[in-house]
Amino acid sequence: TMREGVTNIVANFTPTLLNLTPGTYSGLFFPSTNDVPRSAGSISFSLSRSGVYFGRLAPVGANYGIRGQFDANGNSTITDSRGQLFLSLTLFPALDLIGGIYGDGRSVSSVLLALAPKFGPTNPAPAGNYSFFISQPTDPDAAGGYGYGSGTAVIDSTGRIKMTGLLGNGTSIRQNTRLLKGNRWPFFASAGAG
Repeated sequence: TMREGVTNIVANFTPTLLNLTPGTYSGLFFPSTNDVPRSAGSISFSLSRSGVYFGRLAPVGANYGIRGQFDANGNSTITDSRGQLFLSLTLFPALDLIGGIYGDGRSVSSVLLALAPKFGPTNPAPAGNYSFFISQPTDPDAAGGYGYGSGTAVIDSTGRIKMTGLLGNGTSIRQNTRLLKGNRWPFFASAGAG
């Protein structure tokens, strides 16, 4: 407001860029259709208060280091080339999640990440031993009929998950990851040779 030549400016500051909580974010990327396997994978990074992040992007059969920064509008795009592939990762926050798009020059996949909270006495992890079943995909375009399997997961008091299992054709799967906000589990395991 302006009064007798005096201008008052009101500035609202948030503790972090775009109100994103700093910490570890993990998630998955996957195509909206039954695309080639390399179109799916896992992603995780550490986010600082300034909006800088660094971590790993792991499509099936590969593992890339990533580093980027969210701008003042909440967007981030990083690109790189690997051989003949042009890789692109675009991220944007959405409520308490981070969404985005990953492309490798041949296919495009949706990205979704969530914060891995710090568990403790006031925020206990659902620690314990769990069993699970994998049922066949309901998508009629899914490749093959190998959608069945089972496994076990151990969640410790800090939210770390160790999973082992078998697919319907006898292939072993394993994953070590962390429980995410809302007790979400970013389930991703590469089987056999990818």
